[in-house]
Amino acid sequence: MKRNNWIWILICVTIISGVIYLFSFSGMSNHTVDFAQAYLDKDLYQNALIKAKKDDSITLVFGELEPLDNLAILEGEVEYSNDNKTVKMSLRVIGSKEKGTMHILAHRQNEKWKYEKIDISVKGGNKKVIIVDSEQ
Repeated sequence: MKRNNWIWILICVTIISGVIYLFSFSGMSNHTVDFAQAYLDKDLYQNALIKAKKDDSITLVFGELEPLDNLAILEGEVEYSNDNKTVKMSLRVIGSKEKGTMHILAHRQNEKWKYEKIDISVKGGNKKVIIVDSEQ
């Protein structure tokens, strides 16, 4: 190979190595793992959505809630803690009347999620409907 080709290969390898280094030490790798874990744990957010759909106050404010798509998780926030036994997440929900954000705080007990808090806030508004709140 020509000398110019080796220089470009070296530059590309250096840049890719730098990006991988920065990604692994920036904390983004943990964030990415949290999203991947939430994406795979469909029961976590699907069961919360089922609880929300059963709540009359949700139907009154948001109308009929649409099923959650894969982008709803990626557009939200996810944070696992306590050895992945506690999760705090927010994800987009769309109803026939309003759009909003569902906030979930749950703890894994015996392979099932126990919800400490589930609420949905109206997008761009100050209205919040509480579905589950174990603090009350």
